[in-house]
Amino acid sequence: MLVLCGNAARHMIKPGIVYHVKNPCTLKNKNKKFLSIFWQHNLKAWVMAVFFIEWFHQCFISEVREYLEKEGLTLKVLLITNNAPGHPQSISTKDENVQVVFLSPNTTLLLQPLNQGTIRCTRSSR
Repeated sequence: MLVLCGNAARHMIKPGIVYHVKNPCTLKNKNKKFLSIFWQHNLKAWVMAVFFIEWFHQCFISEVREYLEKEGLTLKVLLITNNAPGHPQSISTKDENVQVVFLSPNTTLLLQPLNQGTIRCTRSSR
């Protein structure tokens, strides 16, 4: 499972990966904290609530803070995400300047063209 997140200015957060193996052969003896992705794993490679919360607090918040500081902007964040079972409605932050909004059920298909641009940007050219 690949997790992508970006803003309207085309800044992309470090991609998240949920992989079905904790230590694949190609990453043996590598510290996954130094990869250019946010690495998580479970047998079915599904994004579960615990993974989303971990990604939100350990990756999303820190990357957004760093980006906004670099741009000289104040911390005011709105994360818009779909209403998937792995995205818990109860997610909370200690910061009132960070808000999470969930799309209504069955609206992702209506917004699919928005996903196409993101997918196109992350695919390697063939």
